[in-house]
Amino acid sequence: MSITKNSQPADPAPLKRFRVWVANRQQSFTVTSDQSLLAAMEQSGAQAIDVGCRCGGCGRCRIQVLHGQYESKRMSRAHVSEHDEAQGLVLACRILARSDLVIESDQFQDPRQATVEPNNNNEECKQ
Repeated sequence: MSITKNSQPADPAPLKRFRVWVANRQQSFTVTSDQSLLAAMEQSGAQAIDVGCRCGGCGRCRIQVLHGQYESKRMSRAHVSEHDEAQGLVLACRILARSDLVIESDQFQDPRQATVEPNNNNEECKQ
């Protein structure tokens, strides 16, 4: 497993584009350096990661980063322990790509069968 996590704030550099490959869904999408993986996936129209609150509070978008570099925002330890995070288990709504990524999304459910209502009012989401 080759992953690198950077907890430092992003430099105010020009936006970069990265490819995210969801290995176990045979899907990919593009993310810019200022977007969370979850937001980029939704914008692209892909359906490879389960969507919940979009704030890190529900844990529905938990993924495994298999390869690549990313920056983490604060994540709820109720859904991602320090040990999990060290193993590349993170919330897609709380990470920013810093290189092309290969991920797995084992918790994906068909959005037509979702039981948690997405939070479309992101006022509750704090960086």
